[in-house]
Amino acid sequence: MESFYSLAKDWQTLITGLMAIGAAFIGGYFINQQIMQTAIIETDRRAREFAAARAMLPLHLDALVEHLSECASHLKGTYMLESVAERRAREFPRVPMDIALYLQGVVLKSPPNLWPPFLEILSELQLFHARLNTVQRRLAGKANIGSAELEEYIIQLVVLHARCLSLFPFARNESEDAPSKAFAAGRYLSCAAQLGFGSNEFGRVRDRLAMMVAKGVAEPFCGRPPSAKNGSRPPKQTPPPSAPPHNARPPPPSQTRARSHAGRAGVPRRKTESRSCRAARRPPAGSAPPAARLPA
Repeated sequence: MESFYSLAKDWQTLITGLMAIGAAFIGGYFINQQIMQTAIIETDRRAREFAAARAMLPLHLDALVEHLSECASHLKGTYMLESVAERRAREFPRVPMDIALYLQGVVLKSPPNLWPPFLEILSELQLFHARLNTVQRRLAGKANIGSAELEEYIIQLVVLHARCLSLFPFARNESEDAPSKAFAAGRYLSCAAQLGFGSNEFGRVRDRLAMMVAKGVAEPFCGRPPSAKNGSRPPKQTPPPSAPPHNARPPPPSQTRARSHAGRAGVPRRKTESRSCRAARRPPAGSAPPAARLPA
């Protein structure tokens, strides 16, 4: 007993350190278990919130599609009217903030790989309504809106409508992946017909959408085309002059001086020769000078 007491007394510092390390390991184990349990609870909570938001997604998408159909009827009526006074009587619907707030909640509750379609719809919806408000203000100020500009807004509306329709399989649990832009692009022509733009009056709109589908373009040309005013093509841009290769040798100083003299106005080009040419024409040392020419 005395030997054990003396041994513990001699090694008490080491024994205390080992006990502290063991207690730290035990405490870390229980803390890790608590963190894992909290993560499981948080994951389960987010999954339930996302499932609830996904269950309400078809209703909100249907309301958004109905809102876009109302915008399409107003745009169609504005496009078909010829006089500025009749176009000024139109009033476009406002952006549905309740649907926008719901889509924001879907982004908050969904995993990152599902964010892009909802973010793109929110961005395009804001941009589309901002342009509608601009059109309404211009019409109220007795400014004329060209048909080419209205066609650009119709194309943007059709693209936004197609993106909303492409989300229905995901909203109805028929697919677990978010739709791509190429998947939405395949619905452009059918969406144009559903919105009332399938008649011959909108032939240019349908041709433009068909070209976008054929080329696989998922984004419309949102800006006003350069040919909207006068029907002329945009000017061709001349390419910048190509730079000389990095291994090209610079011209000798004699040629540079000759070019600079030749470039001056009224100064004739002066023939210059290099030192090697002058040395070749110089007579060798010790030779007799050339005989002078006698006049004839």
